[in-house]
Amino acid sequence: MSERKKWVWWDEAQKKWVGLDVPDFAATKPPTAKARPTAIGLDALAGTDPFIMKTDGRGWLFVPTGLVDGPLPAHYEPAESPVKNLLYKQQSSPVYKYWKRDDNALAAPGDSRFPIVITTYRLTSTTSRAR
Repeated sequence: MSERKKWVWWDEAQKKWVGLDVPDFAATKPPTAKARPTAIGLDALAGTDPFIMKTDGRGWLFVPTGLVDGPLPAHYEPAESPVKNLLYKQQSSPVYKYWKRDDNALAAPGDSRFPIVITTYRLTSTTSRAR
């Protein structure tokens, strides 16, 4: 394990997971805890299976089915961003819905009339399109 890259780790003295993030699993379940295959919920996962959003308790880089634009999350700029998307040729999310109208044109990326983006979105997310 790289000491420089560790994010969440087991602290034996405190008997809990600690670090720079909040664990996505039972904070007091030690890494030595064995999985109970007949159990349900978190009891079915071992102490080394921290990804509770996945049925097998493990992180996935590649998924078995459904992902069209992966394997890694993509970054898209907002529809009226003051900057060009430096990561991809695709400026905005391909699933963004916009109804083109002459009286409601989108500002082009970098339009000097609009140097700031303000949004009411409470959360940000990546876009994954399922089949």
